[in-house]
Amino acid sequence: MNSAAALRWGSIAALLAVAAIFPLVFTSELVTQIAVDTLIFAGATAAWNIFSGYSGYISLGHAVFFGAGAYTAGVAA
Repeated sequence: MNSAAALRWGSIAALLAVAAIFPLVFTSELVTQIAVDTLIFAGATAAWNIFSGYSGYISLGHAVFFGAGAYTAGVAA
């Protein structure tokens, strides 16, 4: 096993240890809920990155800002 693989497995083991100890250290229900929500959003982000990267899907996120500005200008007028 080379050093890169050993580092990868060591990192995975450390993350699993932190995940196992987390509920024992932080007993607040709010902190636990925030951590779970963060993991859900991280998983959704990774899934979207895989979807848009491998499928060639174009990013239209910037169009939201143009649309919001146009809508605001229209309502203000």
